[in-house]
Amino acid sequence: MTLLLFAAASTMFAAGCVANLDLDREASNITTPRYMPSESETTATSSLDSSESTSEYIDGLATEPVVTTVTATEVSSTTATETSVVTETEPKRTSATTVTAATTVTTTPATTVTTTEKTTVAATSATTKASKDENASGLDVHLADDDDYYFRNALTGDYAKIYDGIYNGLFNRADVFTVKYVDYDTLYDIFSMVTHDHPEIFWTDGGYTYTYDYINCEISPTYSFSKSDILKIQEQIDENISEILQELYQMDSEYEIAKAVYEHLIDTVEYVWDSPNNQNIISSLVNGESVCSGYAKAAQYLMQLCGLQVIRVDGNVIDSGSHTWLIVRIDGKYYQYDVTFGDRVFSDPSSNPDQLDYDYSYLCTTDEIMLRDRDVDKTFVKLPECNSNDYNYYVLNDSYYEEGESNVEADMADSISHGERVWSAQFESESDYLTVKAKVENGLYHDTLIKNYTFKPDTMVVTWYTCDDYTYSITCWRE
Repeated sequence: MTLLLFAAASTMFAAGCVANLDLDREASNITTPRYMPSESETTATSSLDSSESTSEYIDGLATEPVVTTVTATEVSSTTATETSVVTETEPKRTSATTVTAATTVTTTPATTVTTTEKTTVAATSATTKASKDENASGLDVHLADDDDYYFRNALTGDYAKIYDGIYNGLFNRADVFTVKYVDYDTLYDIFSMVTHDHPEIFWTDGGYTYTYDYINCEISPTYSFSKSDILKIQEQIDENISEILQELYQMDSEYEIAKAVYEHLIDTVEYVWDSPNNQNIISSLVNGESVCSGYAKAAQYLMQLCGLQVIRVDGNVIDSGSHTWLIVRIDGKYYQYDVTFGDRVFSDPSSNPDQLDYDYSYLCTTDEIMLRDRDVDKTFVKLPECNSNDYNYYVLNDSYYEEGESNVEADMADSISHGERVWSAQFESESDYLTVKAKVENGLYHDTLIKNYTFKPDTMVVTWYTCDDYTYSITCWRE
C-alpha cells in the first residue's frame, strides 16, 4: 500500500485556508479548514511530470491493497475505466472487489459511481503549515505542514505528488482531477492515505472512478454533499467547536490538549449505532451522536487543529467486530488513544454518567495494553510503536501498580479520608489485577477498611465498581 505527503504547488479551481494555530490566539480569530468554492472552475496543467519514474517503492510500503483485491484482466484498449468505492462500516472501512468486465472493476458495498467526461484539473500541492497563498485566479490555496500528517510524511517522489493531487482535488471538491498513472492497488492505497490523514474532508465517502492511459489517471470522486451544503455544514462545525478550540489553544502541553479533547467528546457525543453521518465528523461535531469512526475522526480533527500529529487506525476488537481508534504523537512519542472506549456509557451501558464519565485506560496508552483485545488491519506503512508510559493517566496520578497489590488497601483508605468519591487504578501484572478484582467483587475491601481504618460501619466504602480485564484497570465509586 502507499502513504502520502504534501508537495509542490500549482493552481486549483478552488481552495480553503487554515489560520495560524497559535495556542494563545483569540476565539474571534479561530478559522478552521474549510472548503471555499470558486465562481468558476479553473483549468490548469498537472504538476506531475510524466517523465518521472514511479517504479521505486518506499521502504516498508505494502504492494498489495489493504482491503481490496483486484483480479488481473485484459485491457483491450489504451484507456481503461475502474470504479472504486470504499465504504466504512462500524467502524472500519471495508470493501469487496469483483471484476465485472474486461476493463471495469467495481468495489462494493455502497455508493454507485459513474464516470464523468474527461476534464483536466490541476493536481495542486502544499508544504507550509497554517498559512495561505493566492493563485493566479485570486483563490486561497490551502497549505499544510507535511510533518503533521503521518501517511503523507512517509511518501516521497511521485507517490507524494499523487497524494498531493488527490488531497487538493478532494479538498477543493473537484469533479475531475489528474494525477500521474499508477496501478490500481497503489492508487487505492494513496487515496486511502489521504482520507485517513484528513478528517476535515467530510464530503467524500471514499469512492471514486478513474480512467487511465498509462501516463495519467483522471479521478472522479464521489461526494456526499453539494458545494453549498459543505459551506453550511462547515459553518455549523466552526460554531460548535469555537469554545473548545479557544480552551485548547490556551493549554500549555500536548497531553493537556489530548486529554481535553478526549473528555470533551465523551461529554458531548452519545454513542448511537444508526446515527446519521456516523462515518464523518458531522455526526460528532454537529449532531452529537456517532459511532467509533465519528468519535475518532472528530478527535483527530480537533487535535490536528492544535498541531498534534494523529493517525487513524482501523481494526477489529475481540468479540465486537470492526473498530476505529487513534494513535497520537505527544512530545515526540506515540500513544494509543481510543475515545470511544473511554466513554463509560459505551463500554458499560449500565453505568451512570452522573457518577463516572471517563475511563482513562484508553487515553495515551501503549500497544501492549491496547492491543490485548484487538487486531490492527493491514496498514499502508508500518505504524509507529507505542511503548511509552510517560502519559499514562494512572502513572501521572500515582495509581499505576507495577509490582504487587499490597498498597491498594492503604491507598483506598487515603482516598476515602480525603473525601474522594472515586478510586481508580491500573495494574501491570494480570495476577495482581485479578487478586484486587476478586477482593472488590467479594466486598473484602469494604470490610477491612471499616475494621482497620475506623470508618463508621454505615460508611459505604464501595457502592459501584467496574473492572476491565484487558487494560487491567479497576474503578471504585462511593456515595
